[in-house]
Amino acid sequence: MTSTTTTTAPAADLAPLRVGLVATNAGPIGGRDSHAIEVLTASAEVFATDREVIVEILRVAAADDIDRVIEQMTNAGVTVVFTTCDGTLTQDIVEHVADAGLLAVTSCAALPASPLTPGSRNVIDLASLSDHAQVLADHLSDIGVSAPAFLRSTLVGDVERSCLDTERRLAATHAVRSVASASFGGIVEGADDVILTNAAELVAADAFVVCALPGALGEAIDTIRTAGFAQPVYVPWFGSSERFADTTTDVFILAPASVFGDDPSADLKAVFARLTSGEEDAADAVIADAFVSVIQAAAASGSIGSGAIERQLLVQAEAATGVLTIDADTRRPINRNYRVIEMRGATGSVVDITSTGS
Repeated sequence: MTSTTTTTAPAADLAPLRVGLVATNAGPIGGRDSHAIEVLTASAEVFATDREVIVEILRVAAADDIDRVIEQMTNAGVTVVFTTCDGTLTQDIVEHVADAGLLAVTSCAALPASPLTPGSRNVIDLASLSDHAQVLADHLSDIGVSAPAFLRSTLVGDVERSCLDTERRLAATHAVRSVASASFGGIVEGADDVILTNAAELVAADAFVVCALPGALGEAIDTIRTAGFAQPVYVPWFGSSERFADTTTDVFILAPASVFGDDPSADLKAVFARLTSGEEDAADAVIADAFVSVIQAAAASGSIGSGAIERQLLVQAEAATGVLTIDADTRRPINRNYRVIEMRGATGSVVDITSTGS
């Protein structure tokens, strides 16, 4: 996606917005993950106008499109940090990251067994540093990283807690490799849960963008909630244009309501417009308004995931747009010329809200 947005300098009085990109499928980052990256980049273009945005890419499977991802993120005014918890931070990815002057962090011992990987001052192996918190703090200071987003709170004392133990690390790695051998880009029940549990423990973020096949996302949402997000307002949302018509990937944005600032509706509409035609139209605006109002009401009442929010959203969107064409068996839109917002609650229910568009 080529950005034409001009971002202004972040406001000094706002803390950085830390966003984790969790690409859980086993395919390359240029595959289904690219949908999440487009969502994330569009979001960053909106949020970076009034605050710094730090993007933590928590899982990558190949270096194919790393350069493109870095370019998109940096053009959107975003600070990028690459991390991993499942053995996928391979040497080719490390080289791309280091060459770009970005920070790469691993806890999977996939790199040479040294606290600091030789030749790459921007690459840190947390597994080697679990007993050397001060060494890590000193090194980060040396390379100009004063407040890395991948630690939960403070450097000293938190490194050991942030690192994954060997058993869980191997479990995550095994899950990914098993899926990769079964089908390109696939994911199985439970694999999302393993990866997201570990990722949530490793990285402290204000919001997550999750890209995965349908099936385990309800569990994934609950996992992230229990990992420290108290009553997050999740925005499971796939702004779709024609090129995404055949995808089976759901892209979710999970975030507390505070992430969206004083006017959540304006933020959502702006991001949604960037994901479709590039210009907001009346149908987009109506759907975004309905979506935000229902999400906020559900968050206030604690009814997220109960099914009530899906029913409310369904009624509001159908009444507003007059268009709701869903295949009864697949729960996917029948018409190919569509824009879609999907919701998958903790119960696993799915609602597709569609409107005609160019």
